[in-house]
Amino acid sequence: MILRGLFFLSFVVFGSAPPLYSEDLQITDYLGLIRAQRSIKGKAIVSITVKHSDHGEPFDKSVPLLTQRTGIALDIESVQSSPNQYRFLDVAPGVWRIRLRNKGLLLDNVSIEE
Repeated sequence: MILRGLFFLSFVVFGSAPPLYSEDLQITDYLGLIRAQRSIKGKAIVSITVKHSDHGEPFDKSVPLLTQRTGIALDIESVQSSPNQYRFLDVAPGVWRIRLRNKGLLLDNVSIEE
């Protein structure tokens, strides 16, 4: 019982504190090419800019997703901040892949903000 209490106390003290060190956040495109990378403490905001393709693909309302490469975390759905810009909020460190579900969009730019 005492051991269990010590384990819980150590989790509360160490598990809930903000990280004291930086971890890498890496954003890749569908080909696996690195589009942005940064060392962050905690979570970050990832912004992407898209443009419409010239292939005549119809534009629909599906939004881009971020998928973690390991598949452990849930996908993050984007929030549209302007007609050609989307933001992903609270992105944890790791390797994430941008999924443009709309065939009429092309990835133009990616940035990471802390």
